Amino acid sequence: MNGFKSYLWAVVAMLAFAAMLFGLGALAYHAGDNAGQNRERVIWVKKERDQAEAFAQQLAAEAKRGQQASADLNRRLLTLNDSYTALEGKYRDVLARVPLVVPAAVRPVRVAGGSGSPSPGAAQPASPDAAAGQPKRGDVDADRFRLSLAAVWMWNSSLAGTDVPAHSCGSADTSEQACAADSGLSLADAWANHHANAKSCAVDRERHRALIEFLTESPAQ
Repeated sequence: MNGFKSYLWAVVAMLAFAAMLFGLGALAYHAGDNAGQNRERVIWVKKERDQAEAFAQQLAAEAKRGQQASADLNRRLLTLNDSYTALEGKYRDVLARVPLVVPAAVRPVRVAGGSGSPSPGAAQPASPDAAAGQPKRGDVDADRFRLSLAAVWMWNSSLAGTDVPAHSCGSADTSEQACAADSGLSLADAWANHHANAKSCAVDRERHRALIEFLTESPAQ
């Protein structure tokens, strides 16, 4: 009987020991699982922090680039404004002394009853007297007047925003001798050039408008 009790206590002790071992194993597994989750969480947090820092650096770089571009633009605009101011001062001086339109130095020979086209290789000084086949008084004679070199210099310089001499006429020499000469360009030439420039400006305005709208409008949801 005593032997049976001893055997029973041994079995109970073994079961208790086994239960204890199972409990320790479960506790160790749970601790290991938590450690794994914590390690993954640390890795994820570090990845998110690195991405946030990289984005902040990119944002700061873009802001700096935008500030630099704005400063460069302001410098260019100030330089352009100074150039126009200097040109306008010279324009006023020239306009007080030199006409923008002058009598043509040479004019094509018109044939009486003909189409009015110039004879090949023939040219003659402009004459105020109307010959046969020339426009009557009151009509516009496109061959009679030309733009002066002063007009061409001011026209081209205004377009470029800087001094663009027309032959001898320019910022370096605005004398009447240099700027009052016939440029060889008629008012019709000036109008054609104005039309081309106006068309180009209109196209540029549309391009800039489209670009500004693209950059400032919110994308459709």
